[in-house]
Amino acid sequence: VSYLKNSKWLTSLFILGLGGLVQVAMRQMIAQKKNAKSSANTITTASNVSGNVRKPVPAVDALFFKRVVKIFKIVVPGWRSKESFMLVTQFAFLVVRTLISLRIAKISGDALVCIASRSWKKFYAILADFFVSGVAAAVTNSGLKFLSNMVATSFRKNLTAYVHERYTTDRNYYKAAVLHAMEGHLDNADQRIVADLDDFCKVFSDLYSYTFKPLLDVILCTGQMATTIGMRGPIALYVYFVFIGGVLRAVSPPFSKYLAMLKALEGDFRRGHNRLITNAEEVAFLNGSARERTILNAALENVIRFGEKIHLMHLRQGLLDQFGLKYFASMLGFPVLALPFLLGFEDLSPAEAVSKYKTNDALIQQACRAIGDLILVYKKVQTLAGYTARVSELLEAIDPSASDIGSSEAPDLKSLPSGTSKEESN
Repeated sequence: VSYLKNSKWLTSLFILGLGGLVQVAMRQMIAQKKNAKSSANTITTASNVSGNVRKPVPAVDALFFKRVVKIFKIVVPGWRSKESFMLVTQFAFLVVRTLISLRIAKISGDALVCIASRSWKKFYAILADFFVSGVAAAVTNSGLKFLSNMVATSFRKNLTAYVHERYTTDRNYYKAAVLHAMEGHLDNADQRIVADLDDFCKVFSDLYSYTFKPLLDVILCTGQMATTIGMRGPIALYVYFVFIGGVLRAVSPPFSKYLAMLKALEGDFRRGHNRLITNAEEVAFLNGSARERTILNAALENVIRFGEKIHLMHLRQGLLDQFGLKYFASMLGFPVLALPFLLGFEDLSPAEAVSKYKTNDALIQQACRAIGDLILVYKKVQTLAGYTARVSELLEAIDPSASDIGSSEAPDLKSLPSGTSKEESN
């Protein structure tokens, strides 16, 4: 009865909160359009430096998935490879970590029964259970971090070796570093090989655990909650997450495009320093220090200003993410969890009811965090799309077999004199 009396108040509160969230999202969309216009000058400047060639904007589309599949075949040579074994082991660790989380949630509920019954026997048993679960969780978390780092390192080794083999074959280093750069198809090949390959492998390996761990949490936690409070409440909460996830993706700026652009600007800044080192004797002889300092400071200013714009976009998007996925969802999760206990479970003692409530509270919080992480995976996917574009452009410039994936055509080197080859130059 009390629930029916307060239903209008809960509905009004839900509508007000949802309306406020939509209003903030609309303002975010307007601000996003303004930022896109204000960033046009910086993007155009970087394009001019790279060669005045318009490239496809990095995005999560069919081309992105096609490129990722090609790179995955490079970093994981086969199902019997070391990398495949590490991925399977990492998945097993993820399952164990989720089971440990479920165990800890049950222990937290049993602790309330122990306190209510004043049982020292249960107290020592729960304390020992906490200790064993804590040690297991520490080992599992450390193992997951170790495996993630090892996977990223192994991916980088395979991908860099693949690039080196083709980069130093058939004058491809000249094609990538000189001809493609002159035509604007590829900028800063050294930056892509040294830095972008490493960043891609780190994000790629992290995305694996960031995706499967939350998915396992949602499945197993929902199954546990179904035995106590049923499926209607959690499913209603999950529907909200689906809705808010669509809203957040709709108002999210194209971070993949901005990330690729920022990396291009950083590559220009690095190229300026390399140019100064290469021509240090001429600069010193002609007393061009002031001019070189102006060029380097201008390149640095482009990086800083564009980076600040990206940070501001992350701030605005983070406000929406935190409120929509964390605080407003927590407010909705309370009645979803509390109503079954307020309207039922009359056969349970107060201590048992509180114990089950505590256990399901831990489960629903873990499930909500997992869904929030799954929704925020789009950020990492956008980041991966930016790195994938830069890595794939490098692969397409040095590997003729990849020309069907990219949009640029490789210059013909058959007409070059044989004296330009690396072997004869030595």
